[in-house]
Order: sequence, then C-alpha cells, then structure tokens
Amino acid sequence: MIKNLLKMRIIIGTLFLIIIHTSIFADTCNLPFPQGQDYPYGLRPNNYTQAQMNQHVQAWFDKWRAKYLTQNNCAVGEWRVQRTETGNTIHKGCPENDTVSEGIAYGMVVCVYMSSATNNTKQYFDGMWNYYQNHLDGNGLMNWQIPYCDSGGAAIDADQDVVQALIMADKQWGSGGAINYRNEAIALAAKVLQYEITAANDIRPGDGWDGGNPSYFAPYTYRMIGDYTGVTRWYSVASRTYNTIVKYYYNSSMTYDSALGIYTGLQPNWCNYDGTSWSPGDWAMESGTWWWDAIRHAWRQGYDYVLYGTLNHQLAQDNSFRVSQYFKTKYSGAPSLIKSHYQLNGTEHSYCRDDRTPDLCDEDVMNLPGPVGAVAVAAMAGQDQNWLNALYNRLVTMDAGNGPGELTETGVMWGTDYFCDLLKMQYMLVLTGNMPNPNGNYPTPTHTYTWDPAIPTFTPTPTVAAGMFDDFETGVLSNPDTSESGGGSTATLTNSTADKYEGARSMRVDTTGTGWALISINSPYDGGYGYRDFTGAAALTFYIKAPAGKAFFIQLTESMANGGDGERFSNRGNALTTTGAWQPVTINLSSLTRDQYTPAYGDNALDIQAIQSFVMQLENPGTTTAYVDRIMFTGTFPTATHTATSTPTRTLVNTYTFTYTATSTNTVNPMWTHTFTNTYTNTATNTNTYTVTNTATQTPTLPPIPFGVFDNFESTMLESPNSETDGSTIVTLANTTEDKHSGTRALKITFSTPPSNWGAVGIIGSPYNQAADPEYYINFTGADTMTFWIKAKLGDTFFIKLQESDAAGADGEYWSNRGGDWTGTGAWQLITVNLADLGVDPYSGNQGGNKTLDLQAINDFAIQFNAGTPGPIYIDDIEFSGMSTPTQTPTVQSTSTYTYTFTNTYTNTNTATATYTYTETSTNTPEIPTYTATYTYTGTDTATYTHTYTSTATATNTNTFTSTHTATVTDTPPPGSTDTHTFTVTNTFTNTATYTNTPTDTNTYTATYTNTPTYTYTNTNTGTNTHTATITDTPPPGSTNTHTFTVTNTSTNTATYTYTDTATNTSTHTATVPTATYTYTATNTNTATSTNTFTNTNTATITNTVPPGSTNTYTHTVTNTFTNTHTFTNTNTAVPATFTYTYTQVITQTATYTATSVIVPTSTYTPTSQPTETDKLEIKDRLVYPCPWNTDSGQSLKIRFTATKRFTSARIFIYTVNFRQIRMLETPGGHAGQNIIEIHPNYLKNLSNGSYYYLITARDTAGKEVRAKVDKILILK
Repeated sequence: MIKNLLKMRIIIGTLFLIIIHTSIFADTCNLPFPQGQDYPYGLRPNNYTQAQMNQHVQAWFDKWRAKYLTQNNCAVGEWRVQRTETGNTIHKGCPENDTVSEGIAYGMVVCVYMSSATNNTKQYFDGMWNYYQNHLDGNGLMNWQIPYCDSGGAAIDADQDVVQALIMADKQWGSGGAINYRNEAIALAAKVLQYEITAANDIRPGDGWDGGNPSYFAPYTYRMIGDYTGVTRWYSVASRTYNTIVKYYYNSSMTYDSALGIYTGLQPNWCNYDGTSWSPGDWAMESGTWWWDAIRHAWRQGYDYVLYGTLNHQLAQDNSFRVSQYFKTKYSGAPSLIKSHYQLNGTEHSYCRDDRTPDLCDEDVMNLPGPVGAVAVAAMAGQDQNWLNALYNRLVTMDAGNGPGELTETGVMWGTDYFCDLLKMQYMLVLTGNMPNPNGNYPTPTHTYTWDPAIPTFTPTPTVAAGMFDDFETGVLSNPDTSESGGGSTATLTNSTADKYEGARSMRVDTTGTGWALISINSPYDGGYGYRDFTGAAALTFYIKAPAGKAFFIQLTESMANGGDGERFSNRGNALTTTGAWQPVTINLSSLTRDQYTPAYGDNALDIQAIQSFVMQLENPGTTTAYVDRIMFTGTFPTATHTATSTPTRTLVNTYTFTYTATSTNTVNPMWTHTFTNTYTNTATNTNTYTVTNTATQTPTLPPIPFGVFDNFESTMLESPNSETDGSTIVTLANTTEDKHSGTRALKITFSTPPSNWGAVGIIGSPYNQAADPEYYINFTGADTMTFWIKAKLGDTFFIKLQESDAAGADGEYWSNRGGDWTGTGAWQLITVNLADLGVDPYSGNQGGNKTLDLQAINDFAIQFNAGTPGPIYIDDIEFSGMSTPTQTPTVQSTSTYTYTFTNTYTNTNTATATYTYTETSTNTPEIPTYTATYTYTGTDTATYTHTYTSTATATNTNTFTSTHTATVTDTPPPGSTDTHTFTVTNTFTNTATYTNTPTDTNTYTATYTNTPTYTYTNTNTGTNTHTATITDTPPPGSTNTHTFTVTNTSTNTATYTYTDTATNTSTHTATVPTATYTYTATNTNTATSTNTFTNTNTATITNTVPPGSTNTYTHTVTNTFTNTHTFTNTNTAVPATFTYTYTQVITQTATYTATSVIVPTSTYTPTSQPTETDKLEIKDRLVYPCPWNTDSGQSLKIRFTATKRFTSARIFIYTVNFRQIRMLETPGGHAGQNIIEIHPNYLKNLSNGSYYYLITARDTAGKEVRAKVDKILILK
C-alpha cells in the first residue's frame, strides 16, 4: 500500500512539473499556427483538406527542427540552424555543421509563423536573434558564415528576411517583452537600405561588394518594410529589379527553348545589375545557369504575387506563370521529371567538380524539393489548379533519398540536403496559406474581367502587312513611354477613335509645356520578342495630324537582341513641320544617323533586323493634341506564295412578280381604278465562305562562330583556365568587363604576389572549340599568323606558348617564342606572331614529337610572365589568320502554320418573291359599272447570315548560314575500292485549281446538304530497286572494320480521304398560271486526284575493307510526289415558262480512301573483326582508389587506366594545387588494355591533408612519350 502511494506521488509530481514547464514556455500568439488563409491573389492547392495540409506542415516542421535546430557551439541564450553535409572539409578544410546568416534568417521566419501554444517556437526565435546579434560585422549586419571559412561580410538575402521575421514577431508576440521587435526591425531595415541597396535601388549581394543575384530579390519584403516603416523608397526598391534583371531575361534569346517554341522564364545564379552576363569569380560555379541560387527567384516572385498581385510589377504574375507553365509543357505535367540544374533555355545541365564522390553532377539529375517547390509557388500565380495540385502532391510525398515524405538525403557533400529541407519548410508555409502578410492584406481589388491563361480564348487575328509597325487597330499601345520628355513639357499617349487617317483608330498625343515632348512606343506585332525584323526596308512612312507649324523629328531604337545593340538613329537636325491636316511623312532610312544622345556603345549601323521602338520628339509643343497613324516600313520584304481561294456563296436572286387584280363593275361609263399593295417578306440565307491566307514570317538565327577567333572573351566564360608557377604566387584568370580592347569583355590575369624565379604562366583554351568532350582543341589549319592585344604595365616582359592537343593527329608539343620576349607599354598594344618563327619549347610539352606545329588541333594559348611582374594584365582578341575563308551557304526553310479565324457576317438582300394573285370583285351597280385593276408588289428582305471560315497558312522563312569547310584529298585507290552512285529525288507539290461560273436567274431555290461518305480503296505502289554489289578482299593487318547496311523495301499503306461534292437536283411540279420562271442550278465538284509515282533507285555499292581512317557513308533517298486538282463548275439552266419548278439541290461529299505504299528501309548490320591495338598510344579512363586516401592506413593507392597500345615505361608525377612538382614515380611498361599502378603509402606519407594533382606519361615502342589529362588525388588522414 505504501509502495503504491509512493508511485502515485511520483507520477503526480512529474505531471505537475510538465504542466509548470509548459505554462512557462507556451507561446501566447496573435496569429498562431495554423492560419490557413486565402491570399488576395492567386491559387492554393485544393487536392487536400486544409486540416491535411496543416498536418503536412506540422510533420515537416517536427522533422526539420529535430535535425537542424541546435544549441551546440552556442553561447548561453543562443540557438542556431546548423548546415550539414556541406563538404567544407573537402574543398576548404573547414569544419562541418557550420552556420550561415541565411540559415538564421530562414529559421527565424519559420519559427515566427509556426508559433503556437504547442510548438513554443518563440524560444528558438529569440535564441537565433541573439546569435545574429553576437556575430555582427562592422556595419551592424551578421557575418554570413560562422565560423569563417572563406571571408566575412554580410549577405542581403539573410538580412532582409530577418527584417521580415522581426516585423512578424511584433505582430505575433508584441514588442513589450525582453526584445523590442519593432525597434529592432526598423533599425535593421535602415542598415540594409544604407549598406546593401545601391543609390539606384539595385540589390547588392552584401555590404562589401556588388553584382546581381535574382534570387536575392525579395519584392514582397521591401513593400512590407515600406508599409511598416513609412519609408516610401522601399516601394521603388520593390520594382527596380523587375525592371532590370527580370525584364532583361523575360524575352531574352537566352531563355528561349527553340524545341518547344516558348520562353522559359528562368533567371541565372549571377549577372550584372542590368541583367547582362557576369560571374563574381571561380567560386560561383555555373553562374549563368539556373541552379541552387537561381531556383529561389520563382519562389520569391511567386510569393510577391499572391500577397500584392501586380502592385510591384506585372512581371510578378507574368514571369511566375511563365516559369510554371514551361515546366508543365516540358514534362507534360509530370513534376517528378523536374531536375535540379538547367541552362536558361531549359536544357538539362550538369556540372562535376571532380573532388568528391558522389559529385555535384550526380544530384543535378535528381528530382529534389528545392526546384519542385519553387515551381509550385510560381504556379500559384496562374490559373492551372490541376498543375498546382500535382506539384504540391509531389512536394509532400517526394522520396528525396530517405523515403516518401522524409528529409532529403542526396549523398552529396555539398549542403544540398540542408538547403532543400529549409526551403521546403518555407514553400509549404506559403502553399498552405500559413504565411500571411504580417501587415494584413490590402483591400481586395474589383476585377473587371476574368482570364484563365490555361484556357485560351480564340479571337480573330488579322494578318499584318510585312512592314507594318503599328496601325493602332489593336486598340492598345505597346510599351508607351513619355518619361524622356523635358524642359517643362509633358506628354500623354492613348489609343484613340477621336480622329484617324484610316481604319478606326490612331495614336493620340496630348502635350503641355514649352520644352520637348518625347514619346516612344513598341510594335504590338512583335510576337513577344520585343523587336520586329524589317530586313529589306528602305523607308519609314506614317501619317500625322497636328496644329500647323509644330516641329518634330523621329528616332528608331534598336533592341539588344537579334544582333541589335540598343542604338538610336534619327533625323535630328532635319526636323519636319506639321500642316494642320493629315499629312504623309516618308523618311529614307539611309538618311538617318546615329543620334547624338544614343548610348555610347554600338556598331554605328542601323540594325533594321531588330527595331524595338518608334520615337517622336515634338519641339516646344505647348498645349497640343496630335494624332499619328499607320507607321509602316516600306521596301522589299519576303513574300509568300498565295493559293487561290474558292468562296462558294449561295444567295437568292431578286425576282420581281407583277400581280394584276381585275374588278368587274357594271357602270354606265367604264373606268379603271388602280390599287397597289406592297408586301415584304424576311428570308434568312446562310452563306459559308472559306478563305486561305498565306503569311510570310522571317525567323533569324544566331550568327556563326567568329572565324579565326581563338577567344574574344565575349562568351563570358573561360575554357579550361589553368596556371603554372614555381609556388611563389597564386595566378587568377577571370573573364572581366573592367577593361577591354574591343567589345565588352577581356581576360584579366592577377598574381597574389609578384612571381619569383622563372615567373608564372596563364593558360586558357578556346570557348569556340567544337571538339567532343573531354577534348577542347580548335582547328586553325592553314594559319600563318596569330595576333592578340595586351595591356601590361610598362617594362613587364612576356612570351607566348601554343600547346597542341594529343588528339586529331597532334602530339602534344608546346611551341613558343621563348627568348624573343615582348615588353609591356602600359597601354593596349597589338602583338603579331609569325607562326613560322615559333619553335618547340624546351621546357614544356612533349619533347619527342614530330617537330611540326599541328595547327589542326591547338589546345591552349599560354602566356608566361617573368619574375617580378606585378599585374594585373589584360588580354583581348586572340585571333589566327591566313586560313582559307569558309563558304557560307544560306538555307531557307519554309514552315506552314494554320490559323483558324471565324468571322460572322450579316447581309441583308432585298428579294422579290414571285406571287401571282387573281382577285375578282363583283359589285352590283345599277347605273355605272366600275372596273378596278389591282397591282400587287411583293418585296422580300432577305437577311443573309454568312459564316466565314478562314485558314491562314503561315510560311516561315528561316535563314540559316552554314559555314562549310571543304577539304579535297586525292588518293590513288587500291584494288577493291568502293564506287557509290547516289540518286536524289526532290519533293514536288502541284496544286491546280479550276473554277467555272455560269450565271443563271432563278425563281425559287432550296438547298439541302447531305454528307455521304464513300470509301474507295486505292493501292499506290512505289517501288524502289536497289542493286548492291559487294566485293570483299582479304584485309591486310591493321585494317578497320567496315559496316555494310543493306536496304530492304517494306510497303506500308496510308489512308487518304478525298471528299467529292455532288449536286443532286430534285424537281417539284406545281401547276400555276403561265409565268416566265428562271431556274438557278449550281454544281460544285471537288475532285482529288492521286498520282502514283514509281521511283527506281539504283545504288551500286562496292565494299572493300580499307586501311585505317576510312569513313562510313550513308545514303537515304526519299521520293514524295503530291498532285491535287480541284474543279468547280457552276451551270445555269433555263426552264420553260409554263410551270414553276422547284429544284432541291443535294450536296454529297464523297470520302475516298487511298492506300499509299511507303518504302521503309531496313538496315542489316554486318560486323567484321576488331584489332586489339591501335596505331597510336593513348591513356584513357583513369580511376584513382581509394579516394580519399589515408596514407596511414597501410593500404596502397591504385591508379587504373586503359592504354590503347603496348608501352615500354610509364611515369607518375605528383603536383601541389599550385602545380609544383613534389614527387615522380617511374614504373615498367604494360600492355594494351587495362593497367594498374600501385603507390605504396610510405611514398606519400609525409604529405598533409588536401588535394593534389597527378599526371601519367608513357612511352610507346618507338620511344614517343604521350600524356594523359591531369587529375586529382585527395589525401585525408
């Protein structure tokens, strides 16, 4: 009994302590989780109940909190979010489980929204704020990484989110406690504005450097801060990046998926503030792709839309919707196919660092919460509920390595798991309505229309003339802008019906002031590209109406896309004057010059293929109203081939009937009384009109790779940058915009300290190479000269080296002008190298080569600076010359696009109906009989309803320039060579249209249409005779396999339906008083004729097993011949005038089924023997294991590789990361195939932890040395 009482006391005491603890730490909230609110804009998932979605969020928070929230390595009162599996120890030698300011910020946002009496997250929030405050830099902002591994300084993506979290904390818990959240939020917001926002309102990455990062742009936060603090500048910050970076990429050619024909909406990891390409350094890998930084822009801009709509910018909705719909289109609505790394044009992409296993490229192809959730938030800005539901379902059920719905586990040491799990936490709060606006929602707007982007509304689309810029008939102005007006003048633009030169509308310009009114518009017919191509134009024409005596001139603004460079061309200085009435204006484009106020870049040539804006400047306009209409370019434009159109229209013909009514009256003096009666009848007639319109569209293609250029650095990237030093300095190579000789970019070489001893070398490959990976050589066969521009300090000395590849017949030699050094001048100087003056460098490359500069495979350009060179050095425009100029062949492709337009037309036709009326009236008059003649006219108003079906065929002309290098090799063929005869057949399409119209008057017409399908089976045989003669000789040793393909004809039936309209006449006889009647008979006959084409293709093939270097040739012959003949006949027949015949016309459509035989070639593969060795020694397929290697383990390091030929010896060179040689091991030779070299741990035992490079060289039986590519060894004890 006593024992039981004791147990009861213990239980009661424990429960009491739990209750006390809970009451002490329970959060008291104004907006406790869950909120589950609808946002003012956009959608939320509805495939789960709100209770289910709340549970999804709670379950994920519990898992996330358990793994990532910690007090390890914290001071008293601190909490932090730890970053796990970062790989810091691999590439930086720093500890795992560090903390970054981004994690603190995200954690504070999560905890303030998850706060409730049961979650009790206020303690974590306050602890993370304490951690933030205890790790500040000199500007009062948190250092981005604790402990330091790279560098200090703040990061804006963290600081701005902490401000948002503090604002919400003030709303959630109030500011009367230990922390005054309101004061802290206002103070921190002021520091962000001072140190991390530029004067132009661009978003800096942090408080110590500049550059654009679209994923740092959080417009909703800036508007929240503006509303909360009353500082209105924040509203300008909220719209700035939309107008720069987001707008730049919205219609950029870089974001166009040519395969799908749509834009992606994707933005890069890093760029300049204006959107142009830029990278902050080598650490910012793949800066121009959509990767782990960039994915966040879809979330931040999508969340901006659901809170504020388009208040910050229209692109909040448009670009979010574009991103979402792109991935739906690309993967046919399957979210599980979304990957983690893309080029901006939507191409799946991967990048390997080669310093860890698994590598970054292994997770690039994974389906992970980071990108999927970002696309889901973007989908909230659209109207596609099913797609949003599918994305949300994928996000909550995803197996990211640990099982469905569990935390992420990619296996890659890169911090991806931490990043995905933390982002998913915020995505789920947003998607489920649990991240409402802390300031409350703005008043709900009144919608004036409802638009569902997922369900297009089809409206008639007019076909615009080839040179039309704007006829203003669309009813809207495209991108109107008057912001450049000045001197006290203002301007307002509207699309108006008040006055016009032609059509129904024009552009109205209302001005004030005595300065200048400058107005600008884009073309509404630019197809969304932001420019129109007016190639072939010679002049610009338009009409203007303004009070007399107003001076004006025009400007044309180029786009930055499609080869344009943003210049303006004008007739400033040749101003025109208005007359007071509508006046035509014609300006020859050749008379325009580069405007004096145009930006300072460009090629000083009017890029007519990329016209963005029409600009007009009115001088000293005063209070004036002017109108502009029909802005059009004239000249020679591509024309389409027009096809004749048949428009059968059936309308009743006017027939007048005279009705005589006689009345007999007995009178003394006979007289006539005439009476007229008018009768009107409304008859509805349906007329079908079928119209075909051809529209020519020009599609430009990107220019070809510049001929003879090794690197002009305009690609923004460096190919395989490398360096060599004696260990006294670190060489950095970067593609920069700081200084350049031409274009916008150049190569910058810097040294950490001036090199000593023999100096330092910078090495790059060509980004324009077309070699298959991993090779990157480029062919300059025939070149005799190389030039480049360099800017080095006065007195700096240098020489160059050209490295051959060890592929494509080259042998890896280095060629240099060592001993013939040049000296820097302090300014840009042109260096010209006569290639014949170069010699094999005695200290670099293969010393046992052919002593010939193999220009067909130039791998690297290297430049060596002597000891004491301080740097920096700039290099630009490395070019080779002397080669034969390639032939450019223009190719035109035509694509037909059909647009269906429905037009309703109503026509009233006054038709008289033939009516004969006889009226006899008898009047008894005793004295004077009267005769009355009555004339009755019957008038018929016929309302004709015309249904017009328009098929628009759009021919797209694509100009493709093909660079063709033609090399002719003449050999004397040995016996048994191959003689191949190829017959090529060209597709021919013939349309013949015949129309016969014979007019016939008619009385009464009734049309009945009957569709009767008749199936006619026609076999069209297309035969192909192939003669193959094969002569096989006994191959000599070292021969190469030849594969012979034999074509077998297979017949396939294709169904073709032909409709024939047949008119059937049915006559009805009605006896009436003899009347002259005319009958209209129309017969429409559509006859489709199929023509059988028989093609004989004779291919004589002689197959011989030939020596190495032979080339397989494949020949495909296709013959298609189509002939369509349409005949329309209208026949008029007159009928005797004794009876009224009523003809009923029956139109019968006959479907004819035609089976067409198609030849399907079947390939037969015939292999022959394969030798085991090649003539040339190569070292391939290298593999190091174990990796990382512990030299204290006693286990040997194994390097496995494949040799293509037997070798007599091999050497292994070991280098530091600065390419200082520290070890060399020589081993015996080996055989063709797989070889393994073992390195005993004692050989490298004294080396410290870190990365090292190794190089394998081998000598073949002739004594020639070859090298493998440099690779890495990782030592970790």
